[in-house]
Amino acid sequence: MLKAYTPRMPDRPTYKTRFSTDASDEEIARIVAEQLPNWKLACDNAEVDSIILRQTSFGRSQVEVALLHAAIRYAGIAGKTIMVVP
Repeated sequence: MLKAYTPRMPDRPTYKTRFSTDASDEEIARIVAEQLPNWKLACDNAEVDSIILRQTSFGRSQVEVALLHAAIRYAGIAGKTIMVVP
């Protein structure tokens, strides 16, 4: 009886982003090399175990969030620990 009076919630739209979470490690490495060369240098440094990332380093647009994802994933591939600080 309650269903008759409750309007159906609309389906959430699905947005296709430019960056796929199914990217291979090689694609992540290429993106980081092209877009974040200093991050790549920090991750490839054998003397460093951890990298500090400022919270404000990346914005909120889809592209910047995708770059943040790539940066964190590349650091994981390189075996680094990331600390995010405000």
